[in-house]
Amino acid sequence: MLSLAEELLLLALDDESGSVSSAASSSLEYGLAGAMLVELVISGRLGMAGGGLVVADGSPTGDDALDDALAQIEYSRRARDPEYWVGRFGSLHPKGNLIKSLLDKGILRREERRILWVIPSDRYPARDAGPERDVRERIRAVILDGAEPQPRDAALISLIKACDLTDEVFYSDERERARQRLDSIADSELIGKAVSGAVARAQAATQAAVTGAVVAATTSYSAPSSS
Repeated sequence: MLSLAEELLLLALDDESGSVSSAASSSLEYGLAGAMLVELVISGRLGMAGGGLVVADGSPTGDDALDDALAQIEYSRRARDPEYWVGRFGSLHPKGNLIKSLLDKGILRREERRILWVIPSDRYPARDAGPERDVRERIRAVILDGAEPQPRDAALISLIKACDLTDEVFYSDERERARQRLDSIADSELIGKAVSGAVARAQAATQAAVTGAVVAATTSYSAPSSS
């Protein structure tokens, strides 16, 4: 099973070129950080106490990146708000470790190349297109066919909107209808109104958008933690 962050990254990578969509280039690292936090919230590992994220269940997830994030939050000297952790984990460029994980799983392959024969600039096209196709079909069923979104689906939809990846998931003749449904889900109580308005904003606003997804997911899917 792919993590939420791995699913988001696959949607952001072009299958053939292996490069990140230009629309998501400035926001993706923060979107991936937000996806990691939402994953930990939905799985019951994180909760909220006094406005800060706290560890509710420190047991290993089986995912190295998620376990490392969980450990950092657990051993923080004080409970910090989601915005802090989105900024911190985003600044650590989680994309690299997630790409390695997808390479290890045989989903991506590495193409080595150099710019001007000197600067390394590897690309990561799909080796196995099945997992990304499954993610796309799941999201498209919710957006275009009216399927009921599960918590992971709603979280991923909010992050697709925040990272401006709508054009990567839907064909041109679907996008107007898709955006309306994306807005409806992202702005609903299910995922939180804080995500709306993230589209087309600069990096700082994207941080706030993915933080909104974390806060909303925490409120909706985790029991209150005692401090």
